[in-house]
Amino acid sequence: MLFYALYGDHPQQAWDVEVDVPKGEAPAACEQAARIQEVHARLTECLQVAPEGEEYEVEQVLDERTHKNRKEYLVQWKEYPTWEDSWQSKENLTNAQEVVIEFWKKRDTIGPLKQMLQKSERKCKQHR
Repeated sequence: MLFYALYGDHPQQAWDVEVDVPKGEAPAACEQAARIQEVHARLTECLQVAPEGEEYEVEQVLDERTHKNRKEYLVQWKEYPTWEDSWQSKENLTNAQEVVIEFWKKRDTIGPLKQMLQKSERKCKQHR
């Protein structure tokens, strides 16, 4: 559904699955390879490629992480269910900078409050 917007490529180019296991030598591996190819075929049918240039609107940024030395944000997409939320690199969100800034404003406000709450919880546990 969001494949082109998220990955900028056609599903076949990005997710080609070829498994070459000599038959007779590893029957379990052959069965597993066949299952992988079957699942791949079904998933490829389900993917809808976005028309070139189409963008999806970010509702809000939910979290951030560093993955493979790259900053990524967990994005909630406008008018899509939460199961469509996805991790996006900061480079993919160049048109959503206001939403990213809003995330950091909330994070900067909530972070110190959360730390204070954790400290007070530890103190309560010590006095029990």
